[in-house]
Amino acid sequence: MNEKYIHIIVHPKAKQEKIEERENGYLEVYCREPAERGLANAFVKKKVAEHLKIPEKRISIISGHRKGKKILKIYQPNKDSSL
Repeated sequence: MNEKYIHIIVHPKAKQEKIEERENGYLEVYCREPAERGLANAFVKKKVAEHLKIPEKRISIISGHRKGKKILKIYQPNKDSSL
């Protein structure tokens, strides 16, 4: 299985829900959820999965669980894999 890493900047309690791609390769995620009890993190995983058109289970937060800057690991199955 191949892995890809994405840098995310999260803006909790935003007025609008959206994802913006930055020139530096970062994604900025604006969410209405507060940064408490994992609500913003759950939203980030869900919306990034929708944005990338992949299942949410292939995304994990590996850094920044309690911070605005996060690193996500995206698991990509090998093309020759039967998964």
